[in-house]
Amino acid sequence: MPMDAAWIPSLMIILAAGCLAAALAGRQEGGSSPTQRVRRLLHRRGTSGREDGAKEKVKPERRLLQLVGKCFHALRISRHLETELDRADVPLRGEEFVALACLAAFGGGLAGLAVSRSLIAAAATALLGGTAPFLLLWRARSARLTRFNERLADALALITGGLRAGFPFVQTLDMVQREIPGPVGREFGRTFQEIQLGTPTDEALADLAARVRSQELDLVVTAVLIQREVGGNLAEVLDNIAATIRERLQIKREIRALTAQGRLSGWIVGLLPLAVAAFLLLVNPGYLEPLVTTPGGRLALVLAGGSEVAGALLIRRIVTFEV
Repeated sequence: MPMDAAWIPSLMIILAAGCLAAALAGRQEGGSSPTQRVRRLLHRRGTSGREDGAKEKVKPERRLLQLVGKCFHALRISRHLETELDRADVPLRGEEFVALACLAAFGGGLAGLAVSRSLIAAAATALLGGTAPFLLLWRARSARLTRFNERLADALALITGGLRAGFPFVQTLDMVQREIPGPVGREFGRTFQEIQLGTPTDEALADLAARVRSQELDLVVTAVLIQREVGGNLAEVLDNIAATIRERLQIKREIRALTAQGRLSGWIVGLLPLAVAAFLLLVNPGYLEPLVTTPGGRLALVLAGGSEVAGALLIRRIVTFEV
């Protein structure tokens, strides 16, 4: 399909108009409770602390993201992404991540257009570039959750030791922050800071569980909340939960090893059609044009996409086990 030279300026005008509309939409932000302001303050402190270490390396790129991200500051999705980025330990704000995805999509589209001179290839590479940051975010969040669960039992051992030594429970959270590096120390330290700034302990622990979204941590938080209501030996309860968490992690490792072949087969089967299509677009861009220019081709494209999604979900269902 021939490409009109006026298409690129028109696309840039549309993109600029969308950014302006996003900046003007929802400009007024409602009030928030003191607890929400405390959490937002701690999130900004944590983000700023992670940014300082990498400031020298990414300074020009970060400045570009901040400039483009101002267009998306008012969007609700950018505020939702703040939590997801925090769960993944990605030192970006929500609007900056949206800007990164838009720039990746725009750059991917231009790259596909320059290489193949085809709108199909441009749309495909733009879609790939726009979804890549979200896939990487999901992967980083999963990896962080795995690291958190692996060190949670060590944190519980430190807490039970502190409780038996006579320290209050809140003080043991600070011990975890200082002694255990990684996401476990940061999350427990953030909870400790929330409590120190006036947030009720029950609410801070519930916020910790909602922020991390770990089944193992849910067991810990539930046990602590019940103990605060009815009393009991918290150290012994946490010892039992730590043993349960270690057993669950061992079972998950065994299941992951047994299903490795099935997961690899799923990746190969799912990515092979996309790789073949990308190769054909580069070698002969006009070969796949009937898929979007004829009714039968569009129907085949929809059926193929649906089959891809259904196959991926089926394979995921087969190799996923609840522990």
